[in-house]
Amino acid sequence: MRSLSHNKKYSSFLPSSFVTGLVLPVLFVALLFGCATVEVAPDSDDAAHSTEIEKADEFVVFGKVEEEKALFGSDSAAGVTSAPERDLIAEKIEQRQLEAAARKRVKEQARVKPAKSALAELEGGEKLRVLVLSGRKTIRVNGAKGTGSGVNITRLSATHARVNKKTIELPVRLTPTKEFVYLNGRPYRGVIDLYADDEGLLAVNELYLEPYIVGLINHEISSRWPEAAVKAQAIVARTYALHQKNRTGTVGIDERYDLDGSVLGQVYKGANAEDSLAFKAVKATRSKVLTYRGSYALTVYHSNAGGMTESSANVWTTGYPYLRSVKSPYDKDAPGYKWEYAITPKKLALRLKRAGHSVGRPEILDVTKRTRSGRAYRVEILGTEDPVTISGKEFREAIGYDFIKSTKFEVSRSGNLFFFTGTGLGHGVGLSQWGAKGMAADGYSSKEILQHYYPGTRLGTLD
Repeated sequence: MRSLSHNKKYSSFLPSSFVTGLVLPVLFVALLFGCATVEVAPDSDDAAHSTEIEKADEFVVFGKVEEEKALFGSDSAAGVTSAPERDLIAEKIEQRQLEAAARKRVKEQARVKPAKSALAELEGGEKLRVLVLSGRKTIRVNGAKGTGSGVNITRLSATHARVNKKTIELPVRLTPTKEFVYLNGRPYRGVIDLYADDEGLLAVNELYLEPYIVGLINHEISSRWPEAAVKAQAIVARTYALHQKNRTGTVGIDERYDLDGSVLGQVYKGANAEDSLAFKAVKATRSKVLTYRGSYALTVYHSNAGGMTESSANVWTTGYPYLRSVKSPYDKDAPGYKWEYAITPKKLALRLKRAGHSVGRPEILDVTKRTRSGRAYRVEILGTEDPVTISGKEFREAIGYDFIKSTKFEVSRSGNLFFFTGTGLGHGVGLSQWGAKGMAADGYSSKEILQHYYPGTRLGTLD
């Protein structure tokens, strides 16, 4: 390559239902404006990755004077005062805005959802069980057999739930009457298994592997990114999912599901983000995975590495030969590549104390050891109580992932503030999503991208 500087029986039920009056108004609004929602998830160091999604183009409504200048090409036009001319201008402004909105709808509709018949091509083979909802006492269900036009399911105990005044046993399996089962308005392919979990309900989506990958692409990156980057994302997401599914005998694993649908695993929110471009990339890479010595590689990833990725040995307890530090020069083009944060000693002390570290009032904060990639490996805090030394990872977790965006930072103090300046977003291990985008834009293939970020792994096909 080029160098770079579950088996349980489920309950069934047939409750009566009611029709909500909100569906048609919401549908009307969606059709009228043609809007697409893109969700961005926060980062977590326990996650496979961190997420940063390219924002969709926005339609900007100009102020009236600016619009008049754009229409007539001069400042003097903005001074038109007669009513007929004002009406003409208003008409032209409205027309321009309608045309702009129409162009935006056409552009968004270019990302059409793949046909149901096309997605059927990706069914078969491996199935996954993905945790998609937890902690909710009541869940709204639509589109499932036996639920009519929709029901509310409420947890009563560890073994029972209430469905429209009827008590049922848990767990219960929800199967679609048509294409999807809807949970709280979100469409999911396959089946949904509902369990009692602590004080709420836990929902697990069981579906085929490939449609799962199609559904997650636009929650992880953007399917509009260069094709090689989208293909690389599809391959690493597939490999990571299979690696997690095959963690047999691992202590602490919840056997009800294979992986989490949040940033604690991979961001998957059902079928609402599927589109033809994501389908194309998944179809082109179907069954392709990365292996190391015959086993699925642990293909963790993150948003951007701040110029150099990190070795897994410096972040987790295990050092994987293929998860070592490599240069990632294209990260500099990522939005938010550089970040800053300031915090008072009082707030710093409070967050450290909540994490179990009492230092009193912090006076000095120093990075006493760094990794090869320049990340904080050891942080020392001197305060009015005993000094505390913790890892860079622990420090970032204590202060907050949304504030200390990576451990690749410098710290200084000025007056009553500690200042942090850093680069990158996420744990820094494995593939940098923005780095992969840059490589793809510069002509690198998906295979070259994967070889760079997971050196020593082999690109192969599922049996």
